[in-house]
Amino acid sequence: MTDTNQAVCMLAPNLTKSAGGVVEAILGQSQGLANAGRNVKLIGLEAPQDRPDLPSDFHSRTVPIGRNRAFDRASGLSDALDESRAGILHLHGLWFPSVSINARRWKARTTGQLVLSPHGMLDPWALANSKWKKRVALLAFERRTLNMVDCIHALNVSELRSIRAMRLTAPVAVIPNGVDLPDLSHGTPPPPVGQDLRKVLLFLGRLHPKKGISETLNAWARAIADDPALGEAWRVVIAGWDDGGYRQELEQVSRDLGLQSHVSFPGPVFGKEKATLLASCSAFILASHSEGLPMSVLEAWSYEKPVFMTSACNLAEGFAADAAVEISTEADHISRVLQAYLSGPHLPEVGRNGRRLVEAGFSWGNVGQQLDQLYSWLLDRQRAAPECLVFS
Repeated sequence: MTDTNQAVCMLAPNLTKSAGGVVEAILGQSQGLANAGRNVKLIGLEAPQDRPDLPSDFHSRTVPIGRNRAFDRASGLSDALDESRAGILHLHGLWFPSVSINARRWKARTTGQLVLSPHGMLDPWALANSKWKKRVALLAFERRTLNMVDCIHALNVSELRSIRAMRLTAPVAVIPNGVDLPDLSHGTPPPPVGQDLRKVLLFLGRLHPKKGISETLNAWARAIADDPALGEAWRVVIAGWDDGGYRQELEQVSRDLGLQSHVSFPGPVFGKEKATLLASCSAFILASHSEGLPMSVLEAWSYEKPVFMTSACNLAEGFAADAAVEISTEADHISRVLQAYLSGPHLPEVGRNGRRLVEAGFSWGNVGQQLDQLYSWLLDRQRAAPECLVFS
């Protein structure tokens, strides 16, 4: 598909690693689309503190802005969108005025199609967080963009319900995120010489209150107080990028609970370091209050790791396939579940079920094909609508 009208432009406020799972999803979708033959371009905002590290596979462009990404006018964004000559503009995320307004203006002055991926940002918990700021944003600019899109991309049925609860009537394409499948033929790598030999219960992601990390730390303190042998066999690793200074707060919680020898905070990990951490851990935990569809869980499953997660992670398939153990966001409940499972024999099979699950339904190739079919329908409504589309 070399016709520029068939090209898709992925637009996001942030294309750096600090955007976490959203940028990983954008890159995965882009690769899947490229493999399907779609011409993909990426555009994002670049603040002075940013260090974009975008793959050379795609035509990528960043628009310089000031240090405040949320309120900068991004004066070069309009030209960048026009120069992309894309027939589809796929907007990722909400609540950034310059991005939302420029996307809407692009739609108004072209014959192109506008697609929006909220990435869970319209879910009830997310809307309740900084509620008044988001109400103002909806009134000021976001509601007009939401009403103007040609299609909304939901990651799952739960997000579809959240979209409809906002009284948005555009067609919704329900397409999950995906994951790259690592080669596991070499087995689990040994820990580095001198490293703590206890098994690792891993959290990997953005350090933010919605992720339930503080609740996880409190649960771990209670679990090893009830069962000291658990603390001799397992430790907790909280890996990820700090969001607004929350890491310092979590480290203080860890000290207050006396967990210095039971919890570590290695900071953000990427590339080979991230792969090694996922490959060498023994289980994964995400006690989240709200998610779109967490990339970190799919990655853990791809490495055959058993997952402890909440229903708010919106991956009910994991519970149905016995690839995950359900926890709540209550420390007492998390503690009881960890005590019941971490000492039992069932966890390795849970991990194997997770690998089978992502192999069957969460590959980027499959996601790319579904998005490609969606774009083709948007550009030619005479085609049959793809199966992923929901009209009511």
